[in-house]
Amino acid sequence: MNFTLKQLEYFRALATLGNFGRAAEACNISQPALSVQVRGLEETLGGRLIERRSRASVLTPLGREVLTRAEDILRRARLLEATARDRWNAVRASGGFPLADGAPVRLVLAPGPVTGGLSARYLWDDAG
Repeated sequence: MNFTLKQLEYFRALATLGNFGRAAEACNISQPALSVQVRGLEETLGGRLIERRSRASVLTPLGREVLTRAEDILRRARLLEATARDRWNAVRASGGFPLADGAPVRLVLAPGPVTGGLSARYLWDDAG
């Protein structure tokens, strides 16, 4: 099963606004592009999420359940993004950059052992 956060965002906009045109405008995409993404989400999830009517779109029972879960997923994704951004900003503010394990490293210039000139050294920050 592969769906994207964007598809969930587009679906939420459509479910909230009830109209493909308004949802597309709110998402800054074209109406056909929104329709393709929502249809792709429906295909991935294996059922209709929206009843398409001439003036409005109405959630199906599956659509109501998916909307509840999609809102939770999107909230958690925003929290994850904020947590990662805050961590990155804290490391950058300390003058380092994070490695894969999250330990910050600082690049400093120090006297070189052979030439006596300056060379780059990496210092591990265990306090990070």
